[in-house]
Amino acid sequence: MTPEQVEDEPFVVECYEGTPGPALWSDGTTSFSQWCFDQLGGERYLESERQANAFECDGATCRNPYTSGSYPDPAAIASDVEERSRADAEASGCATGGCLEAYRACRDGLVSGDGCAYWGF
Repeated sequence: MTPEQVEDEPFVVECYEGTPGPALWSDGTTSFSQWCFDQLGGERYLESERQANAFECDGATCRNPYTSGSYPDPAAIASDVEERSRADAEASGCATGGCLEAYRACRDGLVSGDGCAYWGF
């Protein structure tokens, strides 16, 4: 490589703070720089991102072992809502699969009218 070729290649002028990697280059562009990523602790940053999103669900609660954060397990919520829906429908005298589907459609506003009124939905 000649000295002229070396001078023509853009170089990092500034590493941007925040997410490791973005840099201002000598040609005025902004793009990723592996050097900036390494200098600003990019691997530690990626590991902390992985840990922040590492929830483990047990059927009732999802917990993050790194941050101690938690939230209700969506699978448990859906199951609970479905059981309550079935109980509500059956209390109205609706016990068949087709009737339960009609109940859900009326409850969710997908259908209305006489069919919903007949079952008291």
